[in-house]
Amino acid sequence: MYCSCKIDPTTCGALVGVYDYIGTPLTIPNFRIGCYVIEATFSSTFECFYDQTCFNSFNKLIYSNSNARFNATPMIWSQNTSRYLPTTKIQTIIEQLMIERWNDEISFESYFNE
Repeated sequence: MYCSCKIDPTTCGALVGVYDYIGTPLTIPNFRIGCYVIEATFSSTFECFYDQTCFNSFNKLIYSNSNARFNATPMIWSQNTSRYLPTTKIQTIIEQLMIERWNDEISFESYFNE
């Protein structure tokens, strides 16, 4: 596939392949690169942050040269708490203003008492 950041930057998105300090490859699902950081971010997902194995590998990669480990656990997805799947593109979440649920309760009394 031909890619030209000058002619059409949207054709240049690709999955990221990361290597740790000893050269072991780490694949981060749906983590992308592109001509521009914003474009790459928008076409990526948060899948890795919900998967224990991927999260551990990512954490190990970031803190590989540090004695102080970041003690964290992956996020837990539940359809009861989020309408966004782990595979939802970041662009979609941003376009929806990161809102999980609109509060459509109308109170004229509260408005006029302010």
